[in-house]
Order: sequence, then C-alpha cells, then structure tokens
Amino acid sequence: MPAVLFLAISSQDLRTRFILVVLFFSAAWSVAFHWNAMHPVGATALSSVVALFAMICIQAAFVSLLSSNTVKGALFSIPAIWGMLGIALFDWLMMHGPLAMPGTMLGLSVSDSVLADMWVPIAGSFSLTLVVLTVNGILVASVLKRRIHVASVVLGILLVGIPWLGASEPLGTSSARLNITAIQPGIPPSEWAEVSDSSKTIRLGALLTGAYEEFPHSGVFVFPETSLPIADSTLLRQSVLKWASKFNASVIAGGIESDDSGAFFNVVVGADGSPNSFLYRKRRLVPFVEAVPFGEYLPFSDRFRLDSGGVTSYGEGSILTPYDLGGTLVGTLICFESFFPSDARILSRNGADLIVVPTQDGWWNSQTARAQHVAYTRLLALAAGIPVVQAAVDGETAIFSAQGTVAAKSHGNNLEYVHAEIPLAKVETMYLQLGDSPSNVILICLLLIYLIAYSSSKNRRN
Repeated sequence: MPAVLFLAISSQDLRTRFILVVLFFSAAWSVAFHWNAMHPVGATALSSVVALFAMICIQAAFVSLLSSNTVKGALFSIPAIWGMLGIALFDWLMMHGPLAMPGTMLGLSVSDSVLADMWVPIAGSFSLTLVVLTVNGILVASVLKRRIHVASVVLGILLVGIPWLGASEPLGTSSARLNITAIQPGIPPSEWAEVSDSSKTIRLGALLTGAYEEFPHSGVFVFPETSLPIADSTLLRQSVLKWASKFNASVIAGGIESDDSGAFFNVVVGADGSPNSFLYRKRRLVPFVEAVPFGEYLPFSDRFRLDSGGVTSYGEGSILTPYDLGGTLVGTLICFESFFPSDARILSRNGADLIVVPTQDGWWNSQTARAQHVAYTRLLALAAGIPVVQAAVDGETAIFSAQGTVAAKSHGNNLEYVHAEIPLAKVETMYLQLGDSPSNVILICLLLIYLIAYSSSKNRRN
C-alpha cells in the first residue's frame, strides 16, 4: 500500500526518500511483474528486468523531488501528498509517453475490482491511479494530522458519489445478438512461435473445424495472435477467406505479414462469407520485445530482439478503424494494444460493435501474466461500452459484455472453444464522450498548484 511508503518517507531527506521508494517499488513490482524474468529468451528476460528497474528509478526520482517541497496550510503541507503527484505523473507518462508501458500503472492493481467497475466508464484506466492515490492520501493525512481533515471527507464522498452521478446508460434498444467463438489452441509458446511453419495453416483448419462442429451457429470465430504463418497480405487474406467461405461465418486470425521491402508486420486478418476481407497492422509495439526503443541509434540493440521464426522486429501500422464483417463492425487491437482504452474509445466512436484482441501471453510462462492481461482487456469494455473478445494461445481467453461482465472464459491452458451469445447494444459511458480529458485536467491542475506552491516556498526562503 503506497500509504505505508509515504508515511515512511514523510520526514526523511532527499537521498533516503529516493532509496526507500526504489526499495518499495522493487519489492512491489517483483511480486506483480516477476514473470518478466521468466521469458525463455534470456536476452529478452534481461532487457525486460533492466527496463523495469530503470523505470523504478525514474519513478523514485519523481517522487523524491516532488515530495521535497513543503508549504504551509491544509493538506499541502504534507510532503507525501506531493510525492503521490510524482506517481501520478509517472503513470501518465507510462500511458502517453514515447516508451508507453501502461501495465506498470499503479491504478491497474485494482483493475479487477469494484473501483474499476465504477471509475473506468467515467474517466478511463488512468483515473484508477488517481483514485488509489487519493485513498492513500486520505490515510496519510489522517495519520500525520491526527484528525480527519474536511478535505479528506469531501474527497471520500466524491470517490463514491461521482460514479453514481456518471452511471452508464444503454444506447438505443437494439436487440441484435452475436454468436461468437474464441479458439484457444492450447499449444506451447515455443511451438506456436514457429511463424515460418507452413503446416500451421493445416492445424488451424482442423481447429476451426472442431469449433464449427461444437458451435455450428457461431457467426464469428476468432484465433489468437500470430496464428497464420508468414506470408504477404494477399496469401493471408486468401487463407482466411477460404475458411470463411467454407463455414459461412466470419473468421478473424492473427498473422505476420511480409511486404515487398522485406519488412514484417504483426497483423490481424478477417473475412466473412463474401469476398470481403480486411488486414490490420499492429500500431503499438511491445518495447524490447517487438521493437527496441531507439534501436536504430544503438549498435548493440540486436542482442535484445526476440527471434520468432526469423522475425526480430516489426514495422508499425498507422490505421485504426473498425471493419465490416457480415454486417458487424469489428475493431481489432493486438495483445499489448489492449492496455490503451483510448484506442478502444476511437473504435467505438467510429461505430465498432465489437473489439477483438488476439494475443500470445504464453511467452512469459506465468499464469500471473495471463490473469493480469485479461483483467486489463476487460477495462476496454468498461471504457468503450462495447463487447470485447480476447483470444489467447494457451490462456486466458475471455468474452466480455459491453458492461465488462464475463460472458464466457477459458478454464485452463489447454485447447478450448470459448463461446457466448452476446448483445451488441452499446453502453453510453462518460469516457466514451470525454476520453481522458477529466483525468488530464485534474493532473494539470495539481501540477499548477505544485508549481505555485514551489514558487511561493522558494520566494519565502529567499
């Protein structure tokens, strides 16, 4: 709990604060993200751990520097309150910065809780960080001030009251429902990663046949990330079109596209029973896995690239739009991209009825990583107000309603066909209308208050 940390650093000097913050987050992140060290590729595991520790040090610098400011009056006289602002600023950078890794945000520690159900539809996942910090700030202020301050009472009431005022409402009265099946192959990641293996197409055809035999009324079948072997866009589309025509249903599958220049793209290909098809290129690449940040300037960056069947880096896509499959507008996000509710909001506002998230979580050899990812994906449905489907290679696969409730979910890491019939009526959320603006405004106001307080305290010292 961050309150314990801020009580500990409230009377320490700058160096001690930095050390205590590093120790606290090193311990906390070791519990939450230990699976980063379990990647079967040693270089990837090492680079992930080093990157996490570097992020901890940056966060510790933010917290230590901001908590060094003291002013007179009310809650702002408590250095720890300003330190919490450091965490909020760091989390904002993890969501919006050039090295965005939202999975480390403090607020996502409550992604599978009632707090998420209340706040994500209002202000997105970053609001969870602000809510968690507010609760901890109230605790710190109550202990250090030895009384419950009026501001703490007001903040506590707002934390509970605002979600009720901004309650989500159904959009329209659509009675349309969709039968959808997510195919979880249950194949080990090392075998699944053989993206150059052309026999994967035969295996996927057999999996689709099995899914169709079990759920013949399913209108959409979804495969995980990198299901198809490497091919150009024409061959990828032809493979999926063949299956869609055979089973008279929409088929969506991950794959790797190679273009004429020799570049590779992590893609999702979809087709319905007609000649209609689409190909989506992944826009947000996983740092140190699919791309090394600033790798073009680092001569040793190749050592940290993950080799998947001869593919060590990917190009970035640029288009985010829903695609029409059999009359259903489908938005696609690939794996890591499901950490960004802003992308789900764009898809929903552009008319998407459904979002599919093909993923490959098995690389990390940890059920913790799988559980965290599916919990984060659920937030997409809460924020954007439309159903979301996550199809994983060996767990966790899930189908969520527009309210973020679980319509169906896999029960292990083996072969499963996860099926549900879900309503396509959208839910009007405040986040759908305003996006991250409320959270951003709050953060900007806090930064302005800090700068004013810092300037005033500096003038007094002079």
